[in-house]
Amino acid sequence: MKVLRGRTPVIADALANRDDVLFVDILAGGEEISAVALGGLDGRLVHDALPSTSAVTELRAYSVLHVFSDATQWRTGLLTAGEVAALTPPPPGEDVPLDDLDRRLLARLAADARLGPGELAAEAPESTVRRRVERLAAAGRLRTYANIDARALGLEVDANVWMTVPPGRLDEVGRALAGHPMVHGTLATTGVTNLMAAVWCRDLGDLYSFVTSLDVPSAEVTVVAKAVKRAARPASQNI
Repeated sequence: MKVLRGRTPVIADALANRDDVLFVDILAGGEEISAVALGGLDGRLVHDALPSTSAVTELRAYSVLHVFSDATQWRTGLLTAGEVAALTPPPPGEDVPLDDLDRRLLARLAADARLGPGELAAEAPESTVRRRVERLAAAGRLRTYANIDARALGLEVDANVWMTVPPGRLDEVGRALAGHPMVHGTLATTGVTNLMAAVWCRDLGDLYSFVTSLDVPSAEVTVVAKAVKRAARPASQNI
């Protein structure tokens, strides 16, 4: 969406405060915002809230048709196979029924996944909490997701590449990009373009090399100036 100059931070923060908005980025230039929201074109955000905001001068909404990869599957190639294996959790075991204590623990951990058994002991004795958390984790009810500041890895440029790909090659190209070490998200979408890749690069020269390596009819590149919200959490909480 395009926003009146000077109103971008206000609109970006308002979007970030919504539970149905998972990602918010301010793009280079300062007058455009990119956001990912739950609910798609059926959501009230697209039909009611944003069009009624005078600061929003242009709005384009696309639906995600297919997810080839997301940030949870991103691999930088900086770790060895052994290190990746050590950090990869085992597949979930048999699911377990939830009682009131389980639900309270899950609610507390959803708000702050850093809480340990001692901090959760208000819900039950610490030994009980420890057993319950281990049980929930083994059943796949708990999954840990960490946002990392990619600049700590030497990746200074965050960009989105919007591509037009012949429909017959869309699945092939999407799967290939999903395995690229620079790509941390690949989506097939509706709209004038049909494939989007989110990429981290060392610098603009690195981004240029990536874009010119693409075997697609056309590509539009947008560079992120500021990440406001990532994976449903403020970007300031990245580690």
